[in-house]
Amino acid sequence: LKRGYSITTSKKTGKLITTPDDIKTTDIIITELAEEKLIESEVIKK
Repeated sequence: LKRGYSITTSKKTGKLITTPDDIKTTDIIITELAEEKLIESEVIKK
């Protein structure tokens, strides 16, 4: 994460999101950045 990467997971399942097929509209995703900063987002369009 220190190199600029992020980890995105499904809030519902906790599984990693690696492709657009892993989510659907209205899903909530969590993106983890460096220094344990988290962003929670709702998928509104695919």
